[in-house]
Amino acid sequence: MKKALKLITLVVAMMLVSVMFIACVPSNPEKAEKKLKDAGYSVIVTEITDAMESMSDELDGVSYVVYANKDDDTVMIYYFEKGADAKDAYDEMKEEQEEAGDELKDFVIKKSGKAVVVASSKDAWKDIN
Repeated sequence: MKKALKLITLVVAMMLVSVMFIACVPSNPEKAEKKLKDAGYSVIVTEITDAMESMSDELDGVSYVVYANKDDDTVMIYYFEKGADAKDAYDEMKEEQEEAGDELKDFVIKKSGKAVVVASSKDAWKDIN
């Protein structure tokens, strides 16, 4: 019984840590804009229209893009309409990062729900996380 209780406690603790980690990325562009501006970034939020999406396959399924810059740090957040599209984009970005080798090794690429975050450094990632 004690072993089962310890195991259940451990599983619950891991779930809470996972939820806290995922919940740190802003859930919508407005929250991301505020968080980044508060951290000293210049921020541009763009709603992706059908016309823009038709001009580039890179924007398929993207509803908003948040672009932020501060000194040498850059953060881009792609908000997708569907979680599956976000996962596909994340997988593709990670593959491109691996293929680029040292050129993109400092970039941080994370997925959270329907959002994919690309940060130019760990410091930039901390600013949005």
